Amino acid sequence: MRRKITLTLVISVTSVILIAGFGVLLLSRQISAHQGRAFLIRTVRTIVATQSSHPYLAREVVKIAGLNGAHFETLYSTGRVSGSVNAIPNSIVSASTGHPGEIYTLTQGSSIYAAVDIPLSRNTPNGHVTGLVVVLQKSIAIPPRSILFLVLVAVTAILIALLVGESISARITRPILGLQEVTRKLAEGEVGIRPDPIRGHYPEIQDLSNSISQMAASLEKSEELQKDFFMAISHDLRTPLTSVSGFAEAILDETVDDPKQAAAVILKQSKRLEIMVRDLLELSRLQAGRFKLEISQVDAAHLVDDLAEIFSLRAAEAVINFNYQGLGFQQLADLDPNRFTQVLQNLLENAYKFASTSISLASKLTEDGDFRIAVLDDGPGIPLADQPKVFRHAHRNDNTPSREQGSGVGLLIVAELAQAMGLRVGFKSPVGTTGGTEMIVIIPKTLLR
Repeated sequence: MRRKITLTLVISVTSVILIAGFGVLLLSRQISAHQGRAFLIRTVRTIVATQSSHPYLAREVVKIAGLNGAHFETLYSTGRVSGSVNAIPNSIVSASTGHPGEIYTLTQGSSIYAAVDIPLSRNTPNGHVTGLVVVLQKSIAIPPRSILFLVLVAVTAILIALLVGESISARITRPILGLQEVTRKLAEGEVGIRPDPIRGHYPEIQDLSNSISQMAASLEKSEELQKDFFMAISHDLRTPLTSVSGFAEAILDETVDDPKQAAAVILKQSKRLEIMVRDLLELSRLQAGRFKLEISQVDAAHLVDDLAEIFSLRAAEAVINFNYQGLGFQQLADLDPNRFTQVLQNLLENAYKFASTSISLASKLTEDGDFRIAVLDDGPGIPLADQPKVFRHAHRNDNTPSREQGSGVGLLIVAELAQAMGLRVGFKSPVGTTGGTEMIVIIPKTLLR
């Protein structure tokens, strides 16, 4: 990467120098052409003035001016032209011929030409001379010193670019290589590693380092939550498995007093294991996104009414006071009815595990236009230390009454389903001075119809 950065910088600098050098040379050539044209015009004017007062002195003026490319073409009355006309562009001779006193210039290739037709009237052995065309030529030359200067500047700039490129590339790549090593170790499972502080570098690299630090912290936290989750699940699985194993061995050894009672315990604990495995599989599908919501417009108030009627029978069997306050009218919402019912069932199951004597279920429309459903129990409440973890990993409270044990992932399932359907979930604990917990589900007004 360092070589690429350095090479890119050198190529960029070289390209700029070449473009700038070409521009300078082109400008120098234009300046040289302009100066040469002005010089030729002045010389031609001098020749015209000299020729009019002192005929035949034109060649002397040319010698004094130091011009090697001078041509003299004699015009005869018959239209014949004599001289070295083939050595110069014919166009400038033709343009100036017949226009006495007018100066014509032409730039062709690396030469500038200036021509003028000087009128004469003289008889010669070759015929009557009517004019003399003087054509002056000057080369457009770029000073060698300019080229040498540009070469020296280019070489110096490239050397500086190499040094600066190495410095910049080292400054950029050194922290990036360090971050690369950190990400490699994170991929290998070292979630406790963090990038070294990066100061005095580019803000983008600092942002990248901060992002990697946040990712590492998130991975470490996820790993801790995963460990807590498996510890909680292992604890919950161990109890029914121990009961099943113990009573099964007692039956085989014929040491149990009441085989039917032992079989009933085994059946109860087996069902408990079945529920726990079902919940774990359900949570796995939800977290992996391997489920599909079937959203439709349903009467959410009616779904709550039906669930309250079913749960009231179970509460009565457990001698729990169940109070229900329904909405009292239809409230349509865009929901998956089965998943929405599952959310409320899990909250009621959670209240059933913790409640001492009573459970309340209430639904209403809030001032903001949302549909609020709350499940309240009079249990021991959620310890303050456990509250941040309620909807984030398997939650098991040691204060749970002995009425029933669950899988510990019911609220995790609630959180996953609520998020998928666009619902909001929360809780209050303790409620008032008597303890207890209130679990809340809110259907936002954007889903209501």
